[in-house]
Amino acid sequence: MARAQLSTGSYNKTDTRYAQQLLNEQGYKLEVDGHYGPKTQAAVRKFQKANGLTVDGILGKNTWAALTTKAEPYKETPIQDYQYDGSKDKNYQALLEIAQNAEKDLTNPLDAYKQRLEAIAAESKDFSYDLANDPLYRQYRESYTRQGNLAMLDAMGQAASLTGGYGSSYGQMLGQQSYQSYLQKLGDAMPQLYSAALKRHDAQQEDVAQRYDWVLKQAQLDYDDYENQQKQVKALYDRAADAYKQGYDNWYDSYKNKASDKKALYSSIVSLITKTGYIPPTDQLKAAGMTLAEASAYADAYRR
Repeated sequence: MARAQLSTGSYNKTDTRYAQQLLNEQGYKLEVDGHYGPKTQAAVRKFQKANGLTVDGILGKNTWAALTTKAEPYKETPIQDYQYDGSKDKNYQALLEIAQNAEKDLTNPLDAYKQRLEAIAAESKDFSYDLANDPLYRQYRESYTRQGNLAMLDAMGQAASLTGGYGSSYGQMLGQQSYQSYLQKLGDAMPQLYSAALKRHDAQQEDVAQRYDWVLKQAQLDYDDYENQQKQVKALYDRAADAYKQGYDNWYDSYKNKASDKKALYSSIVSLITKTGYIPPTDQLKAAGMTLAEASAYADAYRR
């Protein structure tokens, strides 16, 4: 795995801690804190000078190569007869399969609720009143216009009867006044129409808010259940990890009586750490020829 280039102020704590552990194996006595400060830089410069590298205090590709080579683990294929193989541990494999199947059934419910909430939220709009598009206003307008026309004709007819059936400007004036009186009634009704439209809007928005809150509460309940399921899946994986560790411990007890092959033990410890994050006791690390810094680096890889 390629490591990050490190220099003063670098924030890659994982690689910095690993570098500090490797430098400590070379006797530099650094605090393994993941901070690439002046002491770490000074140690890198000394290491570079001691190994014929460019002395710049930057932990780049060439310095990483030299540093990790000095702590290079065994690469030979271990003796299979003495290597712990978790794939043959029936208890571990059964528990692992249960955990994996449970994980497959996990589905984050928020993905489905997100679309529903967005659709409801889209119904929420600011109030605006368009008189011409108000169906109630159109009904009022048609009614008052019709009544106004009838009143105008009636007034003109009455005026004509007084003049022997002839129309006159006086009759037209009366007719227009009658018509205008009905248009005035339409104008008087407009504030009521506006108020009615506002009430309808407020009622609709309240309905939107209530539906949104209800769906949101359902989403929260389902997500709480999803989190509980996640915890259950993690517990299943923890049980599988415990079974792997138990299988390893049983194998190690048998291994001590059968062989002393460091390469096989080293490989098995790497498998143990990378699968469970568990670092065996110091005596087992020593028997495998593994340093604590190497074990910690493998544990960091598990946590990532």
